[in-house]
Amino acid sequence: QWRLGPAPIYSRHSGKSLDIYGISVANGAQLIQWDYWGGGNQRFRLDPVGDGYYRILVEHSGKCLDVEGISTANGARIIQWDYWGGDNQRFKPERTSDGFYRLVAKHSGKCLDVSGISADNGAGVIQWDWWGGNNQQWRL
Repeated sequence: QWRLGPAPIYSRHSGKSLDIYGISVANGAQLIQWDYWGGGNQRFRLDPVGDGYYRILVEHSGKCLDVEGISTANGARIIQWDYWGGDNQRFKPERTSDGFYRLVAKHSGKCLDVSGISADNGAGVIQWDWWGGNNQQWRL
């Protein structure tokens, strides 16, 4: 196990960073992608929680990434929420290729995914079945 961060996490397909929308510190604020500008809402720390899984903490809010509503459905939004230890807040980094990783939610087995393969600022991050797209791969 290792600990990483706080540091940006970049999408392979767009080169943009994960970002908490509007620099919000509220529970339920959505995870999006955005051009990296160095804000604390774009820096994340991976802390081991056992069995190869990590909680992903957001530097500016101290909250962690969370699959909204503990959903197991494709398209469920990724948000920030106070850490309470649920499996929807545990992600396993699995190496894909060339230094990139997929981030797999423990409760669903689905991966973080930029919705619609969008390269736009503000595109939402969701969970989706792994299909190998560059929008599902991240540089940690």
